[in-house]
Amino acid sequence: MTFIREILGLASKLDFEIEQLDVKTSILHGDLKEEIYMVQLEGFVKPSKEYHVCRLKKILYGLKQAPKQEVQSLHDPT
Repeated sequence: MTFIREILGLASKLDFEIEQLDVKTSILHGDLKEEIYMVQLEGFVKPSKEYHVCRLKKILYGLKQAPKQEVQSLHDPT
């Protein structure tokens, strides 16, 4: 904690801009580059569309492709 206080004090004294980054949840904000489908979640199934599936647009927590997609997005941000 002392180190963090000193860094924040130095940044304040030198009038630096401070930004925050949450690395643990950065994976969850990534877009998928490949097509991945999943079954509808329990409780969200419409009665007339029980056999439909959902196409993922964003990465889900626990998805096997999530770390790979995150690394690719860091290397190729386009």
